[in-house]
Amino acid sequence: REPHFYDTIHYHPEHQLTYFIKGEGTSFIGNHVERFKPGDVYFIGKNVPHVSKCDEAYYQGNPELEALSISLFFNDETFGSQFFEIPEMAHIKRLLELASMGMKITGPEKEIIAGLIDECRQYDGFKRFQNLMNILDIMAKSENLRTLSSVQYHSPSKESENERINIVFSYLSDNFKTEISLNKIAEVASMTPNSFCRYFKQRTGRPYSVFLNEMRVEYAGKQ
Repeated sequence: REPHFYDTIHYHPEHQLTYFIKGEGTSFIGNHVERFKPGDVYFIGKNVPHVSKCDEAYYQGNPELEALSISLFFNDETFGSQFFEIPEMAHIKRLLELASMGMKITGPEKEIIAGLIDECRQYDGFKRFQNLMNILDIMAKSENLRTLSSVQYHSPSKESENERINIVFSYLSDNFKTEISLNKIAEVASMTPNSFCRYFKQRTGRPYSVFLNEMRVEYAGKQ
């Protein structure tokens, strides 16, 4: 519960399940851009760059506006190194793989999952674990999940690479509506244009120009 949500693009090794209760704005998930609003539920896989930026009105000090969400975080090792490898978890393991593109829950499952997330505030221990397993099971069996980013993400091997790609994604999320030349984005990354092109394609699976265009097309399609 804050005046506005954390507004710097970031990623982390945990999977993140988020239910928005109050607040509106624009979500950037990988190279996907869309509006978020109360009632939305997103499942963001590990190491997927993301940020939910509230609209400008939330930065004006209006006491009637606030941002409120509930997020559940867990990683591949939270329940033991082999937990998602057992046969009964095969469908959930597949869900976690798809989450590397970010997912939005729609249809009747959205209300059910939102309720289960909200209930987690009341519980700890086994009951909270049980709620999370129920949520993952429902999502894994649902036909109302929509993958978002057209790019799948993999963890950089060095902390310096985490910082570099965060700087790049943050700059793109702030400026993607304007012209961003290769020379400019390479300068932001403190690299030569040629080195940046190789680095960016290795990190995202897309040439820089294609990635930027996809962000713009996604945004335009949601207006």
